[in-house]
Amino acid sequence: MFEGSFSEVARRIKERVSGQGEAIELCLCALCAKGHVLIEGAPGSGKTLLAKSIAWASGLSFGRVQATPDLTAKDILRPDGPFFKNIVLIDEINRAPARVQSAMFEAMQEGQITTGSGTKPLGVPFMVIATMNPHDHFSTNMLSRPHLDRFMFRTGMSELDVDAEISLMEGGQEHERLGSSSMHFDACGHIRACSLLRVPKTVLRLCHDMIRMTRSSRQTIEGASVRCAVSFANGVRGMAYIRGKEHACIEEAFDIAVAAIAHRILMCPDSEGFGYGGRELVLDIKRRAKKLYDAGAELACEYERDY
Repeated sequence: MFEGSFSEVARRIKERVSGQGEAIELCLCALCAKGHVLIEGAPGSGKTLLAKSIAWASGLSFGRVQATPDLTAKDILRPDGPFFKNIVLIDEINRAPARVQSAMFEAMQEGQITTGSGTKPLGVPFMVIATMNPHDHFSTNMLSRPHLDRFMFRTGMSELDVDAEISLMEGGQEHERLGSSSMHFDACGHIRACSLLRVPKTVLRLCHDMIRMTRSSRQTIEGASVRCAVSFANGVRGMAYIRGKEHACIEEAFDIAVAAIAHRILMCPDSEGFGYGGRELVLDIKRRAKKLYDAGAELACEYERDY
């Protein structure tokens, strides 16, 4: 057994980040499956605290980039810079210049950076948690589809219920200074073990059929990519692992489908104009797929008849 468990890490995070169980689970899944996460939420919703808490609870190093219009690639890719930490928070990534965004995504994809002195590998594990304010369009460079495709998950911060928000008010502060952690967590060992977890062919077929549905739908210009299909399968594997399962199940595919697929779809303008975006499409695919799966039908072929 490896030191530390994901359930213990999640418990420690939830002690400091209230009401964000889904976002916490997706981030830990991405850490285990070597993915990256894009989190949307209004200012003050706890995005930065969540990223810091993940690093603190797992005993990993933490780096932060505050994206601004005057940010340069040298600021973030220097040898002692934040990208050489295990968990990297890119705050308000859509405020970074397009050229800097490209440098960030190259590092995320390749796991290394290239400078004038040569190529240097990044740390292991290495995960980026990027944040965006969804309704802020001032001094922003919106992410392109190829850039969005680099994120295993896109999720948001849940609205706190009354009790959770009052609990924060009683505390009087956000507790962002977390100090050092006494947690012994073998992240590299867990990542290796996760990569060996079995995903049955039936689960892979379901994942693939859901991806095909996005491509055949009349609501899309371009469906999910092959990269999305591979990432989706890795996410299913990672979610099963952090839940302590011996193999992945259909449940994991349905649970992460929206976060894993919706941001990678190019919708028809007419559909988006009526408020029907990638999220709504994947939710419809999930509902239809569950019915067809229970009935034993071939998902993609049956779906194409109705959509």
